[in-house]
Amino acid sequence: MEEEKKILLRKIYNQIAKKRKSLLDKCPSIHKIDDGVVIRFFTSWENCKNVDGIKYREILDQENPDKKTHFFYIPKNSIFDIEKNKHYSTITCFNGKLEITVDGKTTIINAYSKHSVNSDRFEGKSLENSYILTESI
Repeated sequence: MEEEKKILLRKIYNQIAKKRKSLLDKCPSIHKIDDGVVIRFFTSWENCKNVDGIKYREILDQENPDKKTHFFYIPKNSIFDIEKNKHYSTITCFNGKLEITVDGKTTIINAYSKHSVNSDRFEGKSLENSYILTESI
């Protein structure tokens, strides 16, 4: 009787493990940040634009529609080039690390730091998986 229980429990455990894996495979990528929080919220962003793995979402300012704010997820080793159509004044890095070049000057932006850009063109590379917030003038 004891052996039958073990066999039954093993079957139940295997079925649960298969179902769990199947369900987790349907979820978006899991992103772990410094404090251990797991973020899985890109599934609700149906308007999220994805270019080479970079995901972003525009945050609307109800009081000033001309002010643009974007929340980005930039995977490690992604290279980006922002040109004239968006003028960013600041970049706030919540998690990760970026190397950006503005007017020929290269700067490293670490997690939990804010950097003034004040340019209509800059380029960079993500040194780690990064979450950033950009604000326009």
